[in-house]
Amino acid sequence: MANAEKLRDLIARLISGNDVPASQARLGELGQRGLDVILDLMEDQAVQPPPGRHPRDLYEDVTGALWKIAEVDPEPLITALQRRPAHTFALVWNLGASRQEAALQTLIEYAAHRDPMVRWAAVSGLSGRRRKLVLPTLLRALKDRSNNVSFAALQGLARYADHSAILPLQHYLTSKRLQPGERRIAQELLDKLQTRQR
Repeated sequence: MANAEKLRDLIARLISGNDVPASQARLGELGQRGLDVILDLMEDQAVQPPPGRHPRDLYEDVTGALWKIAEVDPEPLITALQRRPAHTFALVWNLGASRQEAALQTLIEYAAHRDPMVRWAAVSGLSGRRRKLVLPTLLRALKDRSNNVSFAALQGLARYADHSAILPLQHYLTSKRLQPGERRIAQELLDKLQTRQR
């Protein structure tokens, strides 16, 4: 099978929902070429899910291939942020799959993006990392105007459990807009950190 034919077959499998994990993995191995095919597919308004397949499932299966690319090499996603800014949210979200330094630095940069959804994607990607380098970004994000962003930061700080979060957590708990679950997580983390400090 020629390369173009293989790509068409992988895309057809993603669209139909057949053999999705293998198709995502194969596209992930193609790096830049796989990325461009995926982004083209996301832009193609003519692509419709087959009967019985929800558009959201199709979107998640297609973007899941971006995750696979980032796991192998985040560079195609990082360069696409400048080349194809219409996909910033999806690219930043899927950079969370990478453990490479370049992905980490990009997530830190995009945690200050003007779009709250992009900030949320970046902070969510950082929240699973226990590295001292991410701590200042998580502490800043805890004060974000967006509840999604601040809650993602709280989740990251709960994993990190660093005493420098005590004052920011105290401030966070003064917010009237916190949901009961958010308040409980923040209070438990604060209590844990204050106990450790004694």
